[in-house]
Amino acid sequence: MLAVATLLALLSVATPIARVAAYGIDIALLISALVDAILCGRRSPRVYRVMPRAWSVGRPQRVELSIDGARGRFLVHQDLFEGAEAEGLPLWLEPGRAASYRVTAPRRGKYILGDHHLRFDSPLGLWQRQVDVPASDELRVIPDLAAVTEYELLARENREHLLTRTTRRPGLDAEFDRLRPWQRGDEYRKVDWKASARRTAPVVKQMRAATDQNVVFVLDCGRTMTAEHAGRPALDWALDAALMVGHVALRQGDRVGLLAVDGAVRAWVPPTGGQRGRDLLLREGAALFPTLDEPDWREAFAFLRQRLRQRALVVVFSNVVDDVTADALAKTFQADRRHLVAWVNAQDGAVQQFLDAPEGQATPWERGVAAEVATWRRRVIDRFEEQGVHVVDTDPAKFTPALLARYLDLKARQLL
Repeated sequence: MLAVATLLALLSVATPIARVAAYGIDIALLISALVDAILCGRRSPRVYRVMPRAWSVGRPQRVELSIDGARGRFLVHQDLFEGAEAEGLPLWLEPGRAASYRVTAPRRGKYILGDHHLRFDSPLGLWQRQVDVPASDELRVIPDLAAVTEYELLARENREHLLTRTTRRPGLDAEFDRLRPWQRGDEYRKVDWKASARRTAPVVKQMRAATDQNVVFVLDCGRTMTAEHAGRPALDWALDAALMVGHVALRQGDRVGLLAVDGAVRAWVPPTGGQRGRDLLLREGAALFPTLDEPDWREAFAFLRQRLRQRALVVVFSNVVDDVTADALAKTFQADRRHLVAWVNAQDGAVQQFLDAPEGQATPWERGVAAEVATWRRRVIDRFEEQGVHVVDTDPAKFTPALLARYLDLKARQLL
């Protein structure tokens, strides 16, 4: 249309008739553009968003969009929350056909997915319009549940050993499970002579690990747990490990509880079994975030002694970085002899990197500082182990497998 109008405008210099045609074309073009703009402004598209309200941290979540109230194709973008990583935006939408994209939330908390931004062509293609459709969908990002779900699927197929890789230790199981026929290699002291007499064949007692025991996770929500490892605070790694190991403990028939502490007791879940125990652990743990306060371990364990009379496995997650914190924990562990204590400490990966760095990639003073820190941590660990504390000192990303292996080992050895 512009090309025809331009050509007639050039011819109008020489021919009066062309001038009249050029004016007519210009007027027609203006009228067409005006009508096209009016028709474009009449579009009032409505966008619908479908998504889960609870997201797992670090896991891509599918968000589905659909549109109605207008015809044509629409290019859609979204207002995301801080730190969100999206895959598949912007996307094209047509009425009657849904489309989806994926969003990954790197941190726990409450977030809002905001407005929709739509861009589309006018009916004649003379204009392109962009409109904002207000929206506000709240979501909660909670500890990773996918790992627990994967374990549950494996457990249903009787393949727990793919994750735990444990075997029964003969003679260390504590509770009666069932009677079974005697096999070569069975200990004679396990033979049930009365049952063997009734069946006229040797029968042995099959034992299993003790159940109905208490496991309490004590989470340090203080300043040192704000340190980030692989882009996540140490507290988030501790929550993942508590949730996973708690799930395993519940499947073993034990009860799980939670105590969160910074300058004061932040949360308390008494040891509870079954699905209710898992739900309480998840709900209370998802609401915890690290603060800049110093944890009061004396008050925390005094609170625990008042609320928990039975012996329990107390798993303490912390990040000890100085003698003040180490002394406070050591005095607390020494004063509490009722419970079996396991201490899960977050390693500083930078220290090990300096120690393992090739020649020329770390200065002598960096290596010296790293060696001094490693020696100090070794003294702290030896001090705790001398008090009978079971230490798990590892990188936060390895909290779950390391703690799971230690829990199963303690159960097999009947230390609880």
